[in-house]
Amino acid sequence: MMYFTYLLLQIKKSYKYFISIVLGTMIFIGLIGVLFVYASQSLYAGESVSLVKIGVAMDEDDKIGNMALDMVQTLDSVKTYCELKQYHSLDEGLAVLESGEIGALLYLPDGYYDKIISGKDTPMTIYIGETGGSTIELFRILTDAGSLVLESAQVAFRVSNEYCDSVPGVTNEQRDNIEIEIDKMNLLKFFARSRLFDDSMVSATGSRTIADYYINACFVLLLCFFGIPSAALFLPEAGKLGDKLSAAGLSHEKQALAEITARCLLFLSILVLMVGVYLGYCSMTDTPFIMDGIGAALGVFLSVLCVTCMIYAIYQWFSQPLTGVMAVFLLTIAMAYCSGFFLPTIFLPDIFAQISNFLPTTAMMNGMAGMFGLSVGGKECITLLIFCIVFYFLAVLGKKRHVA
Repeated sequence: MMYFTYLLLQIKKSYKYFISIVLGTMIFIGLIGVLFVYASQSLYAGESVSLVKIGVAMDEDDKIGNMALDMVQTLDSVKTYCELKQYHSLDEGLAVLESGEIGALLYLPDGYYDKIISGKDTPMTIYIGETGGSTIELFRILTDAGSLVLESAQVAFRVSNEYCDSVPGVTNEQRDNIEIEIDKMNLLKFFARSRLFDDSMVSATGSRTIADYYINACFVLLLCFFGIPSAALFLPEAGKLGDKLSAAGLSHEKQALAEITARCLLFLSILVLMVGVYLGYCSMTDTPFIMDGIGAALGVFLSVLCVTCMIYAIYQWFSQPLTGVMAVFLLTIAMAYCSGFFLPTIFLPDIFAQISNFLPTTAMMNGMAGMFGLSVGGKECITLLIFCIVFYFLAVLGKKRHVA
C-alpha cells in the first residue's frame, strides 16, 4: 500500500512539470536549431567548403584520354563537387594520394580508351585514401554501386549477344541489327535515370526513407533532451526523505521503481503530443502512418522507458543540477553521433559503427522504428529491456550513495 501511495504522489508531482517540460524542451531545441543552422551556414556557405579532390593517373600521350578528361572537367555536375588532377604515372599519383592531397585516385592503363573502342574489356583501378573523411567514403560507395550496375548491364549485353549468335537461319546483317536493337533496349532498361532513381531506392538509411530516418532520430533525441528541463524531477530527494521512507519500509529499490514509473508516464504523455504533430505532418504530406501491431507499440513503450531509466540513472550519479544537466546533454550528443543520428553510420569510421551496436540510443531508435512501418521484433525489445534493467540497478546504486 505504501508503494502505491508513493507512486501516486510521484505521478502527481511529475505532471506538475508537464507544461514547463514541453515549453522548456521547445526553447532548448530552438536554441540548438539556431546553432545548427549557424554552423551549417558557416560550413557550407563559407570558404571552409572544399571540393572533392580526385586524381587521374594516365598516359600523357593518350590523346583520346586527355580529350575525354578535359570534356569531363567542363561538366557543371563535375565542377560543382569534384576537382580533377591529372598525373602522368601511377607511382606519382599514389605518392600524392599517400600524402593526403587527394582523396582518391583513378588509374587508367595505357591505351585505355583505344581498348574500349576496339571492344576489349579493360578495367579501371580506383584507389581510395585512408584519411578522406565521409565525402570520400561516399565516393567509394558510389563507385562500388556503379561498378555493380555496370557489371549487371555487361552480363546482360553478353548474354543477349550470345543468344543472337545461337539463333539458326539468321544472316550476319540481321544479327548485327538485332544486336544493335538489344543493346539499345538494355541501355534504356539498365541506365534509364527514371528506372534507377524512381523505381528503386538506394539509401544509406536502409529501408527507411531519409525523412523517416531523421524523424525517427529526432523523436529519440527529443525524448533524451526531456531530461534537461525536467532536471528537478530526477535529482535525488533533498534532505533525508529517502532514508526516512526506507526506514518506514519503502526500500530504495521501490522508491526508484515508483519514480521511474511516474517519469515514464509523463514522457509517454508528451510523446503523444509529438505523435500528434507527426500525424499532422503525415496528413499534409500524404504520408501513411503505419504501426506494425503490438511489437511496434511495445518497442515505443520500451524506448521511452529506456530513456527514462537512463536519465534517472545519470542524475542519481551526478546529483548536482549543473553537472547532471551537462552529463545528460554531452552523453546524449556523443551517443547520438555514434548511433548515426546526424550522419548515418555507413559514413562514419568503422569504430563508431561497432560502438553503436552497444549504445542505448541505437536500441531506442530501433524500438521507435515501429512508428514508421518497420517491424520491431523480439530482439529489439529484449535489448531495450536489458538496457532498462541495467540503468535501473545503476540508478539504485547511485541512490544508495546518498545514504548517510
